[in-house]
Amino acid sequence: MVSAAPFNCPKFALFIAEFAIEIILFNSIFLFSNSKLKNLIFDLGGVLMMHNMPRCITAFQQLMGEKFPNLGLMTNGEGNGLMADYEHGVISTDVFVNTILADCKEGTTKEDVLNAWLMMHKGIPAERLAKVHELKKMGYTIYLLSNNNGAHWADVMGH
Repeated sequence: MVSAAPFNCPKFALFIAEFAIEIILFNSIFLFSNSKLKNLIFDLGGVLMMHNMPRCITAFQQLMGEKFPNLGLMTNGEGNGLMADYEHGVISTDVFVNTILADCKEGTTKEDVLNAWLMMHKGIPAERLAKVHELKKMGYTIYLLSNNNGAHWADVMGH
């Protein structure tokens, strides 16, 4: 298991993500114009891509009914249980989907479970993507850092 946060501290990782959004993407293209920096690393989830965990939770509640609490919620990368295991790479997409499917209402399909999971994504706002393109035009090498799970990565690459 690999942690994206230094010292395994999710609150520090959240601070860094918010700092990156505020300083790099929105306010400071000018900050780098005279800098010796050549490479910039952006996190995908929660920095470039917006998340909507309540929408994801609602979708799972509809599929699982009263068994929903078994899911193991995560908030800002913290939590335990099935969602945390999947987000941290402990279990595969198949194990994640099949475990949830066993607790879903009759008639729920694997596709329904995956669609509920993908409800978390709100996409990458155009202005954020434009700022990244602007930084690239300024000569910076741009890297994307992500600890996304298989289903989210496939969805992102599909767009």
